[in-house]
Amino acid sequence: MKASLFIAIVFITSLVAVCGCDALPFGQQQPPPMPPPTLVPPPPMPGVVPPPVMPVAPPPAVAPLPVPVAAVAVPPYQWTDKPVIDTVPQAPLGGMANGRPFATQAIIIEPIGDKWKMKIHDKPLEAPTSLIMGGQALTIDLPFHPGVGAKFTREMAYGDGYFQISNDPANLEATTSWNAENAWAIEITKWEVADYDPDGDLYQVAGTASGRIAVCYKGNPTGIQNSWMAGNFEDVTVRYMGKPYFMEKGKSSSGKSSGKPGKKITAPTLPDPKKLPDPKKEPEPKKDPVKEPAPKKDPPKKDKGETDIDKAKKTLTPMFKSLKDSYNKSKKKDTE
Repeated sequence: MKASLFIAIVFITSLVAVCGCDALPFGQQQPPPMPPPTLVPPPPMPGVVPPPVMPVAPPPAVAPLPVPVAAVAVPPYQWTDKPVIDTVPQAPLGGMANGRPFATQAIIIEPIGDKWKMKIHDKPLEAPTSLIMGGQALTIDLPFHPGVGAKFTREMAYGDGYFQISNDPANLEATTSWNAENAWAIEITKWEVADYDPDGDLYQVAGTASGRIAVCYKGNPTGIQNSWMAGNFEDVTVRYMGKPYFMEKGKSSSGKSSGKPGKKITAPTLPDPKKLPDPKKEPEPKKDPVKEPAPKKDPPKKDKGETDIDKAKKTLTPMFKSLKDSYNKSKKKDTE
């Protein structure tokens, strides 16, 4: 009996271990496990300064996008080494400068030095007698006194002007004075210009002029590209920046500019300079005479009938004869 009870207890204990049943009395459950205690950091000790908080740099500002450059209207024209008036487009004066469009902002005609000059700028003229600083500019030396109907066609050659042009892609504001072969054709269709007033201000607004032009500058493969300008110009400023070369030398007593034009006059129509006869060349100044050496005098001619030997014989023969006679006489005395 005891053995049977012992066997039954062992069997029940093994069955509970295998089936995972609680060993508690029937109807009772084991309470859930206790959660681990929550650790709370101790309060800061009095007098301890908290570490400084480093400032965080704000994100870099994004640079604004550049404002797009306004498109420049380029006249319908092609570079040529023989520009003529008939091919000038009916468009405002513009062109290409070293591969970039040239936007004309100011045109000035004025006498400078000993010539009339035409200047085309890509910067505006603030006042009729102000100076334009910086920017690109084309300067042309006109070969005649401007007037209505004046025309001129210049063949490709060096000189008679220069192009202040941009040649640095990294800095378009930097320019260089470009002197190269150039050719152009010009026609003046309007010339309402007053004479210089010697009693007025030093700088004077003379009037306005209109016309058309085509100018081409010859570049090279390793330097500045071919550049050109062509089109019409209307009512551009004509001014005097001092007493012009074709008047008497001297200056006006005033150096201020009134900005007011004088009485306008219209110059007479001028003939085409190409059709004029060749101007007479002024005679070259006479050179200082060079003193030539005096010609050598020929020695006096000798008498062809009597030579020097003959003259010597005539002189010496009597002397020898006298000596011979004296010798003979002395010898005769010795013998006696």
